[in-house]
Amino acid sequence: MTWQSGDIVEIQCENSNQILQDFQVKFPDLNAIQIEQLRDRNLRDIPAQLPQQQTAEWLEGFKQLPVREYSIASIQSEGQLDLVVRQEIDGAELGLGSGLLTQGLKLGQSIHAYVRCNQSFHLCKEARPAIFIGNGSGIAGLLAHLKQRIDDVQYQNWLIYGERQSTFDHVFSEDLETWQRLGQITTINRVFSRDKSSEKYVQDVLRKHANEFKHWVEQGACIYLCGSLNMAQGIDDALVEILGAKQINALRKAGHYRRDVY
Repeated sequence: MTWQSGDIVEIQCENSNQILQDFQVKFPDLNAIQIEQLRDRNLRDIPAQLPQQQTAEWLEGFKQLPVREYSIASIQSEGQLDLVVRQEIDGAELGLGSGLLTQGLKLGQSIHAYVRCNQSFHLCKEARPAIFIGNGSGIAGLLAHLKQRIDDVQYQNWLIYGERQSTFDHVFSEDLETWQRLGQITTINRVFSRDKSSEKYVQDVLRKHANEFKHWVEQGACIYLCGSLNMAQGIDDALVEILGAKQINALRKAGHYRRDVY
């Protein structure tokens, strides 16, 4: 597998071995081959088996599980593909993707996954300053970009990143602090929406440091945004306040404002 920073891995959701074993307990007439056929089928929505319906036909009625997309948090030279996964909880069950990746899989087990080129979020080819903005698991795409920039000896990097609580959500803090201490990241602003602070969201940081932000853009900085769609809307509103809609559109057309939002 090959990828660039900014690319995405698509993972086919599937049932863990334990889920399949539990399902076979409920339906003991199914053999091992039939159970394995349900590996990528939605066992939370079991179709009714009609009278006289053959088992094979009934199994075909199970819907296929979806594909989940994750930003890649590592670069090719590291030799491994890293993800940032936040568990999604629906009632008493974990989300299909996050449950598989954080609990269902066992060491050495295989999954179906492939890399999707995300060219619109690749790094600019020119050596420019870079401003990285994001929240939540969006740190994955930003982290890969920072690693690549540092690998390319491009140290004019500014990270503005939002999470929930500093007590629990200080992800990659050691790496980020080390890079800043070594001068490989110029500035880091982290905000936590559930902490008591005057700055709760990334757009608050932008507005507070509007003059500095303008200066970076004047110096040719590229802006990279990765995270939730709700956050992205707030960032766009703040950027329009700071730079004006005309300049934002110009940055987009020039490929100097790149987004990966979900």
